[in-house]
Amino acid sequence: MPSLLTVRMGGHGSLARPTAAAATASAILAGPNPKPSAGNAAATGTAYIGGSGSITYTDYSLSGVTSYGGNTIDATGAVDSTAGLNAWIAAQPNGTNATNRARYIFPPTATYKITTGLCFGNKSYVTVWGHAATSSAWIPSNATSYQDPGCTISFGSVVGSNTRSAFMPGHTYTSSGVVGYGKTCTDIVIRGFYIDGNASTPGIFNSGAETVNAFEIGKVIGCEVTLNKGYEIPGDFVRVRGDATVADDVNIHHNWCTDMGRQGISMVEGDTVYFDDNVMDRCGYYGIDVEPDDDTTFAYRVVDNFYARRNRFGSFGSTSPRNGTFCAIANGTHSHVADIYIEDNVVTGSTYGTYSTSDQDRSLTTYIGQNISSSTVGSDPRIQRVYFRRNTVSHASGKAGPIVRAGGVDVLVVTDNDSNLASGSFLDTAVYSASCSSVTQSGNV
Repeated sequence: MPSLLTVRMGGHGSLARPTAAAATASAILAGPNPKPSAGNAAATGTAYIGGSGSITYTDYSLSGVTSYGGNTIDATGAVDSTAGLNAWIAAQPNGTNATNRARYIFPPTATYKITTGLCFGNKSYVTVWGHAATSSAWIPSNATSYQDPGCTISFGSVVGSNTRSAFMPGHTYTSSGVVGYGKTCTDIVIRGFYIDGNASTPGIFNSGAETVNAFEIGKVIGCEVTLNKGYEIPGDFVRVRGDATVADDVNIHHNWCTDMGRQGISMVEGDTVYFDDNVMDRCGYYGIDVEPDDDTTFAYRVVDNFYARRNRFGSFGSTSPRNGTFCAIANGTHSHVADIYIEDNVVTGSTYGTYSTSDQDRSLTTYIGQNISSSTVGSDPRIQRVYFRRNTVSHASGKAGPIVRAGGVDVLVVTDNDSNLASGSFLDTAVYSASCSSVTQSGNV
């Protein structure tokens, strides 16, 4: 029988923006995600799902459940529990509204082994809970010492075409693998999990396992991913890919991950997506990647209103040919990319370990346009409105310019960034054949 619990969730409604230009450990970890101010020419966005005030949870717990639908659920991690967990998830009720939610509780001491993703298709007003406590949230203590979350989701084998991300809101599961793009998920929260990706090459790109992400967000209307900890994820920490329709109103904040084979976040398709206040260390490719797929499977790829703010990155780019890229913003012949905000992020270079600077970069190097190389942008739609502001490095190593290379952008604002520029210019808008219009640059060092 489900249990009923009412808790008061405080602090999610703050709208104040931090006064410091650069993110610090306390700024990243102490408070909620503020909305951008009108003075910064950013959209208003939305507060965290659930907001402030009382939320009534009806709890559905996995505690003591050893099988479901004839499929094993093993809390020791010794046996693959993918089919059993997905059957259990599919059978649980939805919540009623944002303040009367269903909560799926995963036992905090459990370890569940999976070989394909945990799917949440056609779910609404659901909180997926891995915390040790049900009445208070797990709060990271500081930038270098995190309290562990609760339940562990561990990938067994990461080979084979059916292997997908650990959590997949907006998808459905079948015995033949993960299918079902376009299965709407409304107002889902995933919090308090430890995700062990079991990568064979931690922090290094592996094309055979690049689709194994911690989170893959499909067709959602409202999704929050918070207070999770990832380790050795073969692909991205999070991939936002709405496919049949755009993922809408997604908030990824206050998570921690190290040793990703690809990116901290890959933005393939979504509208109003926040990636704020996270700590990402040792990314195999980029820290932040806007990469709308250039294919005709779906009519048009849309990335609109994407915010990456106040995140901390250690290093990235251990894999050739794209070494050392903090951020990449691309477009394609079937894409629309507009209103991108890369603001107040910090690259520390050595937050969690010692790096070989010969193969891992620690700079703000950013490419905006179709290609990473200096080849032409061609006939791709132009990118509209990119704001690259107040990003910094916190280590002493200098970097020769250009730091930001851009082409094919209408309205490009690059201001008040600190990269320890050793020589050259901070911004180069002549590297691509397509020029930029309405360019503002100032205060970059």
